[in-house]
Amino acid sequence: GDISTGELYFEPILEGNTLRMRAYGSDKSQYIEQKYTIKDNYVLDYQLNLEGINSTMPRDKNITLDWHTRVRKIEKNPYYEKTMTTVYYKNKDDGFDYCDCRTTNEEALEDQVEWVSQSQQFFNASLFAKEGTTFKSANVASSVVDDKEVILKVLDSKIEIATRDQKSAAYDMQFYIGPNDYNELVEMGSEFERIIPFGWSIFGFISRSVIRPLFNFFALFISNYGIIILLLTFLIRLALFPLQYKMILNGVKMGVMKPEMEAMRAKHKDDAAGMQAAQMKMYQEYGLNPLGGCLPMLLTMPIWIALYRFFPSSISFRQESFLWADDLVSYDSIFDFGYVPFLYDIYGDHVSLFTLLWMVSMFAFLWYNSKQMDMTAAAGGGANMKMMKYMQFAFPVLFFFALNSWAAGLTAYMLFSNLLNIAQTFFTKNVLINKDKLREELLEKKRNYKEQPDKKKGFMAKYQDLLAEQQKELER
Repeated sequence: GDISTGELYFEPILEGNTLRMRAYGSDKSQYIEQKYTIKDNYVLDYQLNLEGINSTMPRDKNITLDWHTRVRKIEKNPYYEKTMTTVYYKNKDDGFDYCDCRTTNEEALEDQVEWVSQSQQFFNASLFAKEGTTFKSANVASSVVDDKEVILKVLDSKIEIATRDQKSAAYDMQFYIGPNDYNELVEMGSEFERIIPFGWSIFGFISRSVIRPLFNFFALFISNYGIIILLLTFLIRLALFPLQYKMILNGVKMGVMKPEMEAMRAKHKDDAAGMQAAQMKMYQEYGLNPLGGCLPMLLTMPIWIALYRFFPSSISFRQESFLWADDLVSYDSIFDFGYVPFLYDIYGDHVSLFTLLWMVSMFAFLWYNSKQMDMTAAAGGGANMKMMKYMQFAFPVLFFFALNSWAAGLTAYMLFSNLLNIAQTFFTKNVLINKDKLREELLEKKRNYKEQPDKKKGFMAKYQDLLAEQQKELER
């Protein structure tokens, strides 16, 4: 019948770095042996030996490895730790996958499995099948527990090992028990490094293949990881500056044409459709683009999302301090006020200074931009644009609540990025761009446009024609 090794008594035999644990049968010629050999780094060879018991084992049954873990809480930020703790695995044919991190999830793996990993935010214990041993199938599960429990999660893995009908049968496996260090995991092969949750698709690629190598390179010369974050922020802002320059230039163009905009609005103040059509025509005549600021923002989003996953996933930043932050993978805190009902769910139990400074810098930047730009110049004008002018200040407030518990490395990056953005914007508007010369260029562009009206084309021209058709329909 079934044999459970949990009910057997094992005798230890120690030989150097090898520990043999044997449970004997009726005599010492029959035994079940579990053999562990400590290797270099974080690898532990594991061999299951069955000696002389093949005749008593049911031939239609496999060996089941029942692996149950009640995961302890280790890190400062329970949110990150919980959402990054789960069971990862690799099917021989279907590839890498994992149990859902945020909910209780169970997966039945009916095909051959190469390895199974029970991983936390920064550490894992994983089992690999070595040559000659087959993980025929597996059933893996990650169970969420109440936040008030002393444990973080419950992880279960039931692995079916295909048996061989031999008097002496050895099943070779290997444990990796150690940190989620990218280089260490790569050495294990079989896509094992993917248990580090750097993100998916393009975001994971940026984290894994761009940001991580850059940090590792700077770490060769700079020991302070906060300084490395500042340096990386500077390089990202510098790389995106050509696009930012175009965005700022477009905004200044809108500003220097403010007299013409105001004259147009005065002419069509009682005709919203007519004003919209005239506005589109003006944009085309002067070569203005009301959506010119969107592209740089869109291009920065993948980098921002990649960094959102990179900082809390990188063990290199664990317990690294910078300024008042004592751990860059968790939130920074200048004041812990404890649990307050309702407030805890939307804000937390602390005050993050990086987040607070980021919000103040955002207010300063938005205020500066609103003074420099004609906020009513966009399509629609009037009360709607005035409302948008004030609604933009709600953005930092909303993010203030979300960012409060994010990794200090990320909020530090966002603060540095915003401060550099303010400096670049101020320098570009006041030093690099000559507003008088720019206005003359725009007026010249309008004169050339009037002389060659047949050359108008593109989205703005089509949109202008559409508005003209709508205006005709309204006049009928």
